Amino acid sequence: MFHLHVSNRTEALVDQLTGELAAQPRRDPMVRESFLVQSHGMEQMLSQRLAAAQPVWCNMEYLWPARFFERLLQGLAVEGLDELFSRESLSWRIDDLLRHGTESVLAPLRHYLSGDNGPLKRFQLARQVADLYDQYQIMRPEMLAAWKQGRRCTGNSAEGWQMEIWRLLLAAEPDLVHRGERLTHLIQCLEQNSDISDLLPSRLMVFGLHSLPPLLLSALRAVARHTEVHFFLLAVSRCSWEESVTTPQPCSHPLLLSCGGQAREFQELLLDSPDLLLESRIFVDPGSPDHARDRLLHLIQSDLLTGAMPLHRTVSTHQANHADDSLIIASCHSPLRELMALKDQILCWLDTYPEMEPSDVVVMAPDIQLYAPLISAVFAELPHSIADRSLLQSEHPGRTFLSFLTLLDGRFGWSDVMALLENPAVYPTFGLSQDDLDLVRHWVLDAGIRWGLSDVQCHDQDLPEVPEVNWQEGLDRLFLGFAMRSASPVEGVLPYSEIEGGAACPLGGLGLFVDLLSEAQARCGRDQSLTDWSALLLDYSHRLLGEDNDDTSAVL
Repeated sequence: MFHLHVSNRTEALVDQLTGELAAQPRRDPMVRESFLVQSHGMEQMLSQRLAAAQPVWCNMEYLWPARFFERLLQGLAVEGLDELFSRESLSWRIDDLLRHGTESVLAPLRHYLSGDNGPLKRFQLARQVADLYDQYQIMRPEMLAAWKQGRRCTGNSAEGWQMEIWRLLLAAEPDLVHRGERLTHLIQCLEQNSDISDLLPSRLMVFGLHSLPPLLLSALRAVARHTEVHFFLLAVSRCSWEESVTTPQPCSHPLLLSCGGQAREFQELLLDSPDLLLESRIFVDPGSPDHARDRLLHLIQSDLLTGAMPLHRTVSTHQANHADDSLIIASCHSPLRELMALKDQILCWLDTYPEMEPSDVVVMAPDIQLYAPLISAVFAELPHSIADRSLLQSEHPGRTFLSFLTLLDGRFGWSDVMALLENPAVYPTFGLSQDDLDLVRHWVLDAGIRWGLSDVQCHDQDLPEVPEVNWQEGLDRLFLGFAMRSASPVEGVLPYSEIEGGAACPLGGLGLFVDLLSEAQARCGRDQSLTDWSALLLDYSHRLLGEDNDDTSAVL
């Protein structure tokens, strides 16, 4: 059965979820409680709220829709998805087609790819097209099916070359099926099989999903034929739910009309479900009856709830309330200043409202990756965590390896090189300790090393050739100073005299690290096949992070 719970307040939905869990407790505590969520941030919020509301809260699992359905596909032994239709594989396959394709329909793309930086532009375009096909597999499976038969679906001029590339991809692997076809097969299996309870949780709680592609929603409905599915939907307006669940009411509020299109379409899809059971509709009007003491945010929320045009008298009444801080717009000149202003506002709230805790504050951003490097520095005094960070932005070996590759195309400034060497995932590979790093940094600065691997590297990258400050010259000074006690130049190299006899290990580690950079800079600057690139990068990941490092395999 498909149970729907609707409210305009997340708190009310959490209460409904808590009540449902309490009313129907698990018979077996060893059986996991399953949730479908849309982000790690929602997972954290839900875990905290449920842990606070339940006497004991454990043994739960949070899955994203794609992971849930993939596991179900594997359990039902639906024809497997070949990795050739994943976004990453499609990028390389499309790049190869663009490189060698001679079809006339691809002429607009060849014109775009002409000129400078052709290979880079080609791969960037391939990634964009691969991302489109990845979305089409779920959002437009009927269009892909038409393309397979050679039929166009729109009058868009770009559809011609998109269809041609897709047909070429299918022709190369005609027996493979993509994600959309697999989900269609899954829906058929769920509708035909009578007993698959061993593959499904006893109930499935869906929370925080504000929209789903029609294909995934159909799959979720098919799952509801075999188990209890409770869908908790946040709806800022009661227009579609107030009178009847089958006749949505029109809304005239400009914000709903301009920003609520996707939510409105998804609600219409839900209302079309024949097996829908509307369990609850809880709509809380945050505005007071006379609007006299309302805050601006409450007024906006109240207008959105009713879906009516904002009242002019409401706005004019509110204009006299200068103390209202419910809605603040701050114009800042940089992301750092944004965070500083945000911190000041949060501290003000915590001081004004003693009952408020840091855990009550949620900060949202369109792209948290832009702010992630600055958050720890600005919010060091406050307990905080960052959700929804990509692997390359988190403390992950992939980020370290990406820094290594980025360094190979730069000036090899001493601070950039030392930052990589001082990474906890790197320096143990070269036999260095934390204490050794301070000594190595002192040597680098005192020996005059500033930038450039060597004269050859500087010449190849059109950089000024200043041998006195590059790494090759500096290391020659360091090793010569270790090998002999002379303070006089030897063949034009002045020994560095402050290295003692017990410094062999840190000096050797530094030398091995710079040798690795020199070798990688030379080899990665050449054109190579994908097979050679794969082997080369895997080799460098092992040599940089260590073959015995458990996280090394996660890099590539």
